[in-house]
Amino acid sequence: MGPDDFNQQFQQTEHTGHIILTLFFVFFGLIVVAGIVTTIWRVRATRSLAKSAGLDPDSAAAVALTDPTATSAMIIASRMGQQGGQPADHDTASRLKELDGLKAQGLITDQEYADKRAAILNGL
Repeated sequence: MGPDDFNQQFQQTEHTGHIILTLFFVFFGLIVVAGIVTTIWRVRATRSLAKSAGLDPDSAAAVALTDPTATSAMIIASRMGQQGGQPADHDTASRLKELDGLKAQGLITDQEYADKRAAILNGL
């Protein structure tokens, strides 16, 4: 194996290394972009659901960034809001327990909790 063979093999190895490095950065970039897009979608969806449920969209967005289950909670809250705050087939005790759970998870503010609790109790 002469010096020319060694140089040719080194250049091929170096070229392969550049290709692998380029593919790594492209893949990494796609993952970052996907994460950003997913986060934007989650925040927008949560804000929209919170608004339709009569909750504070800004608080919902803040919670959506820190809690992966926040969007699911907003879907539930939105459905409650669309039904006038009275989900079908729920008695007052279970509705109050559900409301307590949302507050305990930090998914609704103290004011939203008080307003919804009063609405549930006024429906008696």
